Amino acid sequence: MVVRNIGNTGADKPHRDVPERARGAELDSERDQAPVTQKQHRLGHSQPLPLTNVHLDVPMRLRVGHMLALFSVAHATLYRRMRAGQFPRPDGHDGRPYWKSSTIKPLLEK
Repeated sequence: MVVRNIGNTGADKPHRDVPERARGAELDSERDQAPVTQKQHRLGHSQPLPLTNVHLDVPMRLRVGHMLALFSVAHATLYRRMRAGQFPRPDGHDGRPYWKSSTIKPLLEK
């Protein structure tokens, strides 16, 4: 490492004689070797859920994520419509709100 004294502009800070691109490459190689961790789950708004196993003809519970995907709306829009009476309130709560498929099917047939 080379230390340069350049007057009063940070004389005590070490300066490397390595081009900026080379320093960035060093950081990239270190990042590539870092262990990959799973993305942490953040608390907050629900995200749309896949509708692969959702059949409205069969009695089942639909979660907030299913509603977002079925009606193509955001979390805030869904709750705003519930407060305005444009969308039914959940049929129950078991720690998370759910709607019965029989409640939602008529809304989609309109």
